[in-house]
Amino acid sequence: MVRNGTFDWYDIMSRDVDVTTRFYTQLFGWTCKAVDMGPMGTYPMLHNGEQAFGGITRLREGEATSHWLGYLSTTDLDAAVGRTRQHGGLIRVPPTPIPGVGRFSVITDPGGAVVSLFQGNDPPTGPTARHTEVGDVGWAELMSAELPRARAFYTEVVGWDVSASIDMGEVGLYVLVKVGEEGVGGMVAKPPTLPASNWSFYVNVESADAVVEKAKSLGATVLVGPEDVPDMVRFALLTDPTGALFGVAQPLRK
Repeated sequence: MVRNGTFDWYDIMSRDVDVTTRFYTQLFGWTCKAVDMGPMGTYPMLHNGEQAFGGITRLREGEATSHWLGYLSTTDLDAAVGRTRQHGGLIRVPPTPIPGVGRFSVITDPGGAVVSLFQGNDPPTGPTARHTEVGDVGWAELMSAELPRARAFYTEVVGWDVSASIDMGEVGLYVLVKVGEEGVGGMVAKPPTLPASNWSFYVNVESADAVVEKAKSLGATVLVGPEDVPDMVRFALLTDPTGALFGVAQPLRK
């Protein structure tokens, strides 16, 4: 069952769909299968093994930078859009149907980070989200120019528990995001080197170092790492050959 507040789908918004497809399928072993979406045209859908989890979409007019767009599930899209307006967010794309699947709305949070809200059909007709296997998207992270406001915003809009945080020293507080008892992501203040607030998504890998080297050979640029969060994860942040930000994460075994 889809829960309120989980990231259950991802679109890679790309200025070069062919380059993006080649990069990620070679890097993570994902497959990309064209799906007929009727009036919306053909959609290149991404699979990790048999698990569908996202797709690749050509950038909309006026969008210059490739990026990942995460879809946050909600059980009542119209109510969530209303709360977005009430708590300082902006509506970039109003509630829009996806034939046979559900409805979505693209929003901007108070710090300027872009995310999509999604309500699936009942009963669900799409795949069930998975975040635990190698090659799955396992973690979401917000770097925000308005961390206190973002923390309150997502609590109100999708019901996140953001009561716990970790002191990361010079980085500041790392706010843990939970849905029920499950940790699904984190929030941290945007560093000065990042031009704008941004959501980044981390793919589970067996070896962050090996994947980073392979990504570099395929045209990626390494921004951070690989480095360790002690006793937790070894991670890296990169941009793909079209400029989209993404991360890789290797759990550290104790």
